[in-house]
Amino acid sequence: MEINEKVKEFLIANRQEEYRKFSLSLLPPGTKMLGVRLPLIKKFSKELCCGNWRNYLKNAESKWYEEVMLQGFVVGMAKCGIDERIAHIKEFLPKISNWGICDSFSMGVKIFEPERGKYFEYIKICQHSSAPYIRRYATVSMLSKYVDEEYIRRVLELLMIEQPDNYYVKMATAWALSICLVKHKKTTESEILKRGLDSDTLKMTLRKVKESRRFGLREKREIVDVLKKAYI
Repeated sequence: MEINEKVKEFLIANRQEEYRKFSLSLLPPGTKMLGVRLPLIKKFSKELCCGNWRNYLKNAESKWYEEVMLQGFVVGMAKCGIDERIAHIKEFLPKISNWGICDSFSMGVKIFEPERGKYFEYIKICQHSSAPYIRRYATVSMLSKYVDEEYIRRVLELLMIEQPDNYYVKMATAWALSICLVKHKKTTESEILKRGLDSDTLKMTLRKVKESRRFGLREKREIVDVLKKAYI
């Protein structure tokens, strides 16, 4: 069976109307979705990775949300070196048109320890992009892979460079900063105060802190009091 027909057969067999309706309520208007749950897509992508996945990516169709999501998981998990993976990522990024695919893809990319430096250099390039979902891809990649002692200051510097005036970019930045505050509170507070944030991103960051279960009530108040001084 031709690979795209196999993919369509799988997706149609596993679609759920109620899940489709719920998911569409969270995604941008116009998203074309069948309603297949994420764990099933991820499981099927692993099957594709065991076959001729390069041929699949070369010929894959991208009409439905799930088709693009499936490609993203294959790009992120297929067995290959870092240079080839980055090449596939470059080809895939223009296909991202919503936060759901962006975040699942960004967090699902498989990077081994010796590859972290080279991958971070690529993320740095993407973090300077004016394309909202390329910028969000870079931000979510950092929050999921690089908020550690080795990279924290570099991550914070990149998070606070000038960004597109886009809700999804700013929300990803706020999300990332809240993770940085959880893991490296003093360093993050210091960098935010030094560099400043635009009012929208700062408000979103403060909201993330208030909603977090990782901080006690007193610590939340302390963080909010500190960060309120960072408006630019």
